[in-house]
Amino acid sequence: ASHNHAMAAMIQAPKLALEIFENVRDDPGLGADGMSYSLAIACYGRLQQWKDSLRMMEEMSNNALVPEALHFASAISALGRSSEWERSVSLWQDVKAGADAGGFFAIVTTLAHQQKWSLALEVLKEMIAEDLDPKQTMQGIVSKVVDRSG
Repeated sequence: ASHNHAMAAMIQAPKLALEIFENVRDDPGLGADGMSYSLAIACYGRLQQWKDSLRMMEEMSNNALVPEALHFASAISALGRSSEWERSVSLWQDVKAGADAGGFFAIVTTLAHQQKWSLALEVLKEMIAEDLDPKQTMQGIVSKVVDRSG
């Protein structure tokens, strides 16, 4: 929907994007869809408001929308941006069975930013076991994790 394009264009201005989200969500003629929620979760992450990111996940479920891999990756990133890496690992443990490359990227990036090199390396190994190529997904972060995990 066009409101998603507007929100995506304003991801650099998360407060404004969230205002659009709230207006769309509260308008019975429009309503927020899965992409709207994904963008809202990412915006809250940029603002380091991880509790609101997780609240969006809960709200999705309450509105009969099923959170998908993209939503979990956004929530993991939001937790990481807020230095809540332990929570991001916990969420990752809950959802990694259905994760896509974006989810792996989110958790590895979170762990790398927190300098949790050995944990990041373990996730990279899991990614390879899932037949996903980390180098195609994560270019620079892979060599950093491997080099620093010692």
